[in-house]
Amino acid sequence: MNRYAVILAGGAGTRFWPLSRRREPKQFLRLFSEKTLFEMTVERIRGLIPAERILVCCNAGYRDIVRRLMPDLPAENLIGEPAGRNTAPCIALAALLLAARDPGSSMCVLPSDHHIADSNRFLKLMDAALKGAETLDLLLTFGIIPTSPHTGFGYIRTGDTRATIDGVALLAAEQFVEKPHPVLAEEYLSQGNYYWNSGMFAWKTSTILEQFDRWLPEVLRPLQEHLASAGTTDPEEPRFAHAFSRLPSISIDYGVMEKSKEVALVRGDFGWNDVGSWDALEALMPLENGNLTVGGDIVMHDSKRCIAVSRDKLVACLGVENLIVVATGDAVLVARKDRAQDLRLIVQKLRDEQKDQYL
Repeated sequence: MNRYAVILAGGAGTRFWPLSRRREPKQFLRLFSEKTLFEMTVERIRGLIPAERILVCCNAGYRDIVRRLMPDLPAENLIGEPAGRNTAPCIALAALLLAARDPGSSMCVLPSDHHIADSNRFLKLMDAALKGAETLDLLLTFGIIPTSPHTGFGYIRTGDTRATIDGVALLAAEQFVEKPHPVLAEEYLSQGNYYWNSGMFAWKTSTILEQFDRWLPEVLRPLQEHLASAGTTDPEEPRFAHAFSRLPSISIDYGVMEKSKEVALVRGDFGWNDVGSWDALEALMPLENGNLTVGGDIVMHDSKRCIAVSRDKLVACLGVENLIVVATGDAVLVARKDRAQDLRLIVQKLRDEQKDQYL
């Protein structure tokens, strides 16, 4: 059974504003390495799946960036989305294209903006997940063992072991739950059978299409009809752009995973970090006197536990604590670290005030 990887590279990365913008979102930034998060994702999965069987789904406007960062990507493996419709429509489209190309295939789905410390462990667990998907017709997801009562992640409650593959337990996924309030997050952590939802999956192509047909026919069938009649997925082709933009905007979690009874979870103990906000960088980069500095000329004096980022100008912090300061050519962010998860509110305010030049 041929295996494929589908990398999702269409996110906006709003919690990394003002560095992350529409023209260059988080997955294409070099935040803590000479390589972008997207490049690191591709390099990692190449240890299991060859480049010719890696597909990339992204906003149509990001295709040139993807081609530049991954020049050996076959043209037919780049799927441009004419409109943002969350994860379910692009995964359904990728599955349909793979089913036509290789009916007996299996696939893993990976976000392009996460950091994984232990690539070897990741590949071992992904191999086991794909074997489980291929032999048991299950939908596999990866749950991250929580290290804190984090309120910024969704959680998955697990039950008994459904199977064991190469020594890796596949746990029954009993319930997907939304981001909890602090008290509930503490309860999840204490119970020991709740895991952070990583957004990574593995399944047979035929299995996920069957699940789409059952739970999300309003996504699957218009795509099937378009491919049968027009056959093109060129995002600049009006018929495809029209068909895709009319699909509901819905996540694969909400649309399929939360409803299916054929979901199992692999514990992801490979040093996962979703790099979801500025404060996440503190776990990935060295600190100096408790502060984190990224980029250009930065001066810290009598300041504690601050994050300062600059691309092209001097940033000076004096006598402050627990702040995030990010300076770019046209914008400056100053925020309390405990509000890092709320940065999307600033981005939404900019949209509401039609200040699109800053987005």
